[in-house]
Amino acid sequence: MHIQIRHRLLAALAVLLLFAGCQKESHAVKTIEIVKSELHAGPNGGICTAVFKAQGQVEAEVNADWCEAEIKGDTLVVLCLANRSVSERSAVVTLSCKGKSTHLAVSQDGQYSSLLNIPLYVTIGCDNARLQYDITSNVPVSVKTDGNNWCRVGVGSDMVMLTVSANPEMEARDCQVTFYTGSKTVVMTIHQKGRFVLDCDAPVIFPKHGGEFSCEFYSAEAYEITSTQPWVKVAVEGDTLYISADEDPILTPSQATLTITTQSGYSRSIEVSQKLIPEDYVGPFDFCFRSSWEGDDKMYEYAVDAQWDEQAGQIVFDLVSYVLRFDFDPTDGQLYLSPQRAYVSRTQPYDTWLGIIGTGMLSDGSPDPSMIWTNPTVTDWTNYYKEGATFDKSKRMLFKWDEGGLSKMTMTHCADSDFPIYKGREQGGKWYDEYGNPDYKVEDCYGFRLGLHHVYYNTMEDERIDPNYMAFNHFPDEYRIDEHLSMFGPITLVRK
Repeated sequence: MHIQIRHRLLAALAVLLLFAGCQKESHAVKTIEIVKSELHAGPNGGICTAVFKAQGQVEAEVNADWCEAEIKGDTLVVLCLANRSVSERSAVVTLSCKGKSTHLAVSQDGQYSSLLNIPLYVTIGCDNARLQYDITSNVPVSVKTDGNNWCRVGVGSDMVMLTVSANPEMEARDCQVTFYTGSKTVVMTIHQKGRFVLDCDAPVIFPKHGGEFSCEFYSAEAYEITSTQPWVKVAVEGDTLYISADEDPILTPSQATLTITTQSGYSRSIEVSQKLIPEDYVGPFDFCFRSSWEGDDKMYEYAVDAQWDEQAGQIVFDLVSYVLRFDFDPTDGQLYLSPQRAYVSRTQPYDTWLGIIGTGMLSDGSPDPSMIWTNPTVTDWTNYYKEGATFDKSKRMLFKWDEGGLSKMTMTHCADSDFPIYKGREQGGKWYDEYGNPDYKVEDCYGFRLGLHHVYYNTMEDERIDPNYMAFNHFPDEYRIDEHLSMFGPITLVRK
């Protein structure tokens, strides 16, 4: 019996030893074991760590120059420099012990800040104001302002707030607020209006047919508006000042000064003028002239839309079959017609030729404007210009408003134009031009002649067309023959 008990104790002891051996093998310590890792740094850099267990001395090596690794006991300490870029970056730290190694990743955030909600320019009134804008940033946002005495700024983690004091002055003021991080800068300009606002720095110019001008106007004090001329009309509605002028039949320039004075004596002035400007000539007109075509005296009337070509300095009248371009002279506000090109083909270039005819006299001695080229009783006419003849292209013909209104323009008395007009001389039943002979100069001249060469082709693809002039031409869809049309005075434009 004692022997059986002994055998049982030995068997139990063997089992226990076997179990204990299995337990020891399952808890064997690895050469290097990572217990905890927090190897992530913010954009400004700093220290991050990892805790490990090892069976011997551990060495650390890192593959990037923006961080350094050091072993302190059972802790890996990584020092990261600041990341000045906007991108995240990473490195690898290798821990070595007794020929064994393990790798740990180190990551670092990039500089990130979203300041897009902050506007570059803000206009506010003269009273106290508070401005607030949302931002997003993982780095500190700094701020500075050059308006410290009236503009205060606070920066939080997700917003910026600006507090602006009331402006005690009449004039506006500005300050710049600069928000910046290590990689981004936003400059914001705050424009604070004064206690008096008049958004009109340049002189106001009205055309002779009248018009209206408006601008922002505000005064914190009572004010008075005066004008040196009664034709300037003024009204204030809300924060808007309206200045207007009616049509002025007197075509010479008019000047006026508008003055706004506050109760405390502060004042601002606006210079206002009214004169002939291109706007007076823009719009729908009827272009009227007389023509003798194949012996018939006819009246023609074209509906035209006058436009201003600012680059060329010309008023353009589109006659459908031809475009007339009148030079605008800013010194007197008048229109002048100069020699110009008509339709031009590759093979037959034409000039528009201007002719002026002197007229016979009525019984009271005044010029007879009804005389035209085909009237055989007219003996003092001259064909001022013929194709191929001498012609001074620097001269021009005046085309201006009738006095007392802006409803009709006509070619004026030739004495107002640059053209010297000469009569023809008869020899042996034939007439000869006496161009340049002062003995034959015509002083009184009311009739005008304008010859236009119209060149039509079947299609715009016709190779005879000069492409340099296509922009000014009108090509019909159907076949048209070439025509030559003469205009005789008086030539009139009537505003619709």
